[in-house]
Amino acid sequence: MATTAEAKVKQKKSFFNRFLDFIEKYGNKLPDPVMLFVYITAAILAASAVFGLMGVSAVHPGTGETITAVNLLSGEGIVKMLTGLVTNFTEFPPLGLVLVVMLGVGLAESTGLITAFMKASILKAPTKIILPTIILVAVCGNAAADAASVVLPPIVAMIFIALGRHPIAGLAAAYAACVGGFGANLILSVSDPLIYGFTEPAAHMVDASYKGNPMINYYFIAVSAIVLVPVATFVTNRIVEPRLGK
Repeated sequence: MATTAEAKVKQKKSFFNRFLDFIEKYGNKLPDPVMLFVYITAAILAASAVFGLMGVSAVHPGTGETITAVNLLSGEGIVKMLTGLVTNFTEFPPLGLVLVVMLGVGLAESTGLITAFMKASILKAPTKIILPTIILVAVCGNAAADAASVVLPPIVAMIFIALGRHPIAGLAAAYAACVGGFGANLILSVSDPLIYGFTEPAAHMVDASYKGNPMINYYFIAVSAIVLVPVATFVTNRIVEPRLGK
């Protein structure tokens, strides 16, 4: 009887649910993220060896300088990697601004200000809008760097239990909003000066006199934060939670 019932449930699954099952099945087979970086690093080293031996080169569009591929697996390439570790870090354009921002964020987190603000924002929200409030706080949580993705999910899971809802749905919603909406925010965050550090040097390739500031992306990230709230609420209520069951 149980087998027949399970078969009927499987037959009733929509195409979209079958697609999600497929993504879940093969997504779970992906290696650990750390290993993904190891594989990508190995692929880059191999590519540098191949293109370095082939003598591949390209012209820098901004300076007109000819840049030739370097075989990083050769003796010279290994020396270049090891001796350039410090300068690659210290010459990173937005490093200074990011360090200052991180000092402020670290102070706010260590004093409990960020955690207290997140808890107060969510716990004081009316029940009817609790999920949109959670998602908005989670999306804007990137102002606290990675703290929100650690603090919020377990809090939200406990809130969902108290509301009689599936705790994993709450945990997933909070984590997805923190990580998936990491670039969006209603205020400037750590990522804005970081992105600005790439943008201005890239713009100089076209216009050497271009001057910008970390707020150049603000309208986009603010609108993105607002748009993500109803989208994430819909996905949680209509897709994620029904798939988890009671």
